[in-house]
Amino acid sequence: MKIFVHSKGRASLKTGTLSWLQPVWKDVVIVCPATEVDLYRIHWPKVLIYQVPVTYDLPEVQNAIARRFVTDRKFVMMDDDLRFAYRPDPAVPALLQAFEQIPYMMRQIEILLDAVAHVTICPRQGNNRVDAPITYVTAARSVLAYRRDVLERHDVLFNRSPSKSDYDATLQLFRLGYRNACINIYTHDQVGGPTLAGGCTESRTESVHERASTRLSELHPGFVKVVVKQKPDWKFPRHDVIVSWKKAYESADKVRTPPLFIKRSSP
Repeated sequence: MKIFVHSKGRASLKTGTLSWLQPVWKDVVIVCPATEVDLYRIHWPKVLIYQVPVTYDLPEVQNAIARRFVTDRKFVMMDDDLRFAYRPDPAVPALLQAFEQIPYMMRQIEILLDAVAHVTICPRQGNNRVDAPITYVTAARSVLAYRRDVLERHDVLFNRSPSKSDYDATLQLFRLGYRNACINIYTHDQVGGPTLAGGCTESRTESVHERASTRLSELHPGFVKVVVKQKPDWKFPRHDVIVSWKKAYESADKVRTPPLFIKRSSP
């Protein structure tokens, strides 16, 4: 199963997602702007690189991955600034760095995608308040795994808003009746936090946040409420959203599960 790491302006970042994945998972693809391909090749010579137009924002990049680059039944998209941890004891919320454990994390994602259409990994913040190894029908960000056939069957898009494409895709699938799974024995968090140079740091202005939040509420009326928030590490007060995830899932006409893939035996 391929992992697509969308990246911009961070070719030299040696503590982020690529540094964790590349030594232990062979099917990694970097997706970066066309003008940065050579730079990424210098820093990551063993990793396959796909290019997108420099004008693409993150939702357009994610849409290109899902619509043009994916050829397998299952795939994962990840931010480029992640690090991973795991629970040695699933019942105890104490975390250790995950290196050799990443293939096991990926295998669990792959198995769960037989039962649900989308899978994510728990953010590190708040993981100590989660008891169950897996929870269902929840927010998904930064690590996004999907069934390609489900996305194509229902024409699920990522580029309907200038930001918050992860929320939009999750809500589209919930409202169709597809629940997701969040694996809590593995976690992710950001290297350097939201002010790390590169990526979407410069493009996600106050105006973009406001437009994205408003657009999300228009696309999912009754399930998304726009609010203004301020955090110490934010450059400005931000228009954000409160999302009623379970309400969106429960609004679906029927509960859906991905179709089974039956392997034919040799004659």
